[in-house]
Amino acid sequence: MRIATAVLLLLLASSWAPATRAADEPAAQPKVRTERVPAMRERAYKQLARAREQADKQEFTEALALLTDLREDRRANAYEKAMAWNLTAFVSYELDRQEDAITAYQQVLAQDTIPSALRINTLYGLGQLYMSTSRWQQAANTLEQWFELNEAPGTSGYILLGSAYFQLQDYAKARKPIETAIAAARERGEVPPENALLLLRAIYFGANDFAQMAEVLKTLCTHYSKREYWTQLAAVYGQMDNSKRQLAAMNYAYDAQMFDREADYLTLAQLLLGAEVPFRAAQVLSDGMTKGKVDGSLRNYRMLADAYVMAKEYPKAIAALQQAAKLSGDGELDLRLAQMHFETGDYPATVSAANQALKKGALKSPHEAHIIAGLAHYEQDRLAEARRAFQSAAGYDEARQMAGQWLGFLGKEIERETLLAELKSDGSSARLSAQ
Repeated sequence: MRIATAVLLLLLASSWAPATRAADEPAAQPKVRTERVPAMRERAYKQLARAREQADKQEFTEALALLTDLREDRRANAYEKAMAWNLTAFVSYELDRQEDAITAYQQVLAQDTIPSALRINTLYGLGQLYMSTSRWQQAANTLEQWFELNEAPGTSGYILLGSAYFQLQDYAKARKPIETAIAAARERGEVPPENALLLLRAIYFGANDFAQMAEVLKTLCTHYSKREYWTQLAAVYGQMDNSKRQLAAMNYAYDAQMFDREADYLTLAQLLLGAEVPFRAAQVLSDGMTKGKVDGSLRNYRMLADAYVMAKEYPKAIAALQQAAKLSGDGELDLRLAQMHFETGDYPATVSAANQALKKGALKSPHEAHIIAGLAHYEQDRLAEARRAFQSAAGYDEARQMAGQWLGFLGKEIERETLLAELKSDGSSARLSAQ
């Protein structure tokens, strides 16, 4: 967390322009005045001014030498030393010496009499440095002191304190300052800062408060509409067993073309199937595959086929199932494909798929492949092929009775057809003899 230069540098004298502060942090407004601050000597003022000029030119070694000389001056009073340490903190930070900057700030606060504004801004800068070095408890303690002294703390201060307590996993203490910052923004008629909402979302998640987390995500979706917020809102509704709202959130993200990963499409498709909206589920999956977001895997083609079957879109279901069957190492999907072909009256395709299922093997119920093939042969008046298929099915205990009935029926049918053929043949011979 980089500290803005202007936060670190304060007034060197009352005639200088006020220092700019971080983002939305207001000017320090002390609750009480400090005791009388000693006056700054002209020599000290000039030395600080020279050090400031060197720092502005990034001649930090020279600046530190001047500041060290002032800090070690026996005649320097507490105010002069505090200002020297304050500028030392800035130079140390610019040199990426965070530990030295922390020490310098601590020295500012150690001086007996310093202006309230300097103390307040030093506490804030020190709190930021503690945060940047992962010293969460020290950051929280320092910022609490800052709040005690500051009459009008701004939004960034509340967010910083909430962040410190969040890192400490003290969610009860973390939520109050963040909620305060958000409430203040709303009172001003402003949209709450996104970073504050994100932190509050994380706090509620850490506390397993999904109802409040959903409210925060709704605000994020309203004002900072992004894919991650809509999908997270859907996930939270899922945790709350509110499938209707979960589906609505995912549906909105899809219609707004926010989906960019396979999980988005699969989640929405599953929700749609659960809500008995299979055709849209199939559309979502097909769209994801077309866009290259959904992998053409066995699992995904099976889901697509299921969706089309539920929607009674059998030609499309067959096409999806054919793709799935090609990717499968066993014959289960080919057997299912055979059954679907039979349902649609495509008997040659039924036989082909059943044979492929048997060829691949590893079937849970291989007798079903023989039976479906036998039925398809019968529908095509291929009685001999049908009998062979049912003879194969009869070899399985589960199908022996049914296959036996069919074999008995087919035997009579074959005999009848054979007799008719013979009679027809005899009739033809008699007519030829008569001629």
